[in-house]
Amino acid sequence: MTDASGIIRGKEQEESIVYRRTGASILLGNGGEPAGRASSMTTPHFTLRLTPSNDVVGPGQRITLALDFEMGPGLHAYAPGPHSYRPLSVSFDPHPGVRAFPPARLPEPTPYVFRPLNETVPVYAGRFRVLQDVVMNDVPVGWAQERLDAAPDRFEPVELRGALAYQVCSDTTCYPPATMPLAVSLKLRPKDEIRARPELRRPEAP
Repeated sequence: MTDASGIIRGKEQEESIVYRRTGASILLGNGGEPAGRASSMTTPHFTLRLTPSNDVVGPGQRITLALDFEMGPGLHAYAPGPHSYRPLSVSFDPHPGVRAFPPARLPEPTPYVFRPLNETVPVYAGRFRVLQDVVMNDVPVGWAQERLDAAPDRFEPVELRGALAYQVCSDTTCYPPATMPLAVSLKLRPKDEIRARPELRRPEAP
């Protein structure tokens, strides 16, 4: 990865040639904005905007979902830590087209001091982002080759379902632990197994 001046600032090394992160996922993980279609959900305590790095994904690719939160004034959600509140967490149901949902990447929390109980706990407040990777399964050779040149609306739909668990409190009130359903719609592009199309191949020698 290079910056605007062309200076190398980092590198991405894959463990396998089959399972690789998309360019949009790399950019998102380094502070960029997701390029997919966003969906918004609102609760009495916060607004959540859920956006994939890619709307169309290929077999074996690794994309990233951005969960952008905006907490209500004076409210905070709990981060994982040594306390008895429900921490914010993201989970997804197994899907036959998905190889793995790695653990979500949570931001650095802020310590919150609750003086009546003389306790300090890690919380999230204001605006913050959680990143959730999705690793697609590889597919057999020749799968859906007839759809390589099709419009994306003909690609196979992939519906991901999951849940956000959390607990929100203010300086005076702790609300009950809650769970919010999550849903993401993607399109699975066929894997191109053709190294060179016939019209692009070098003519064979006579």
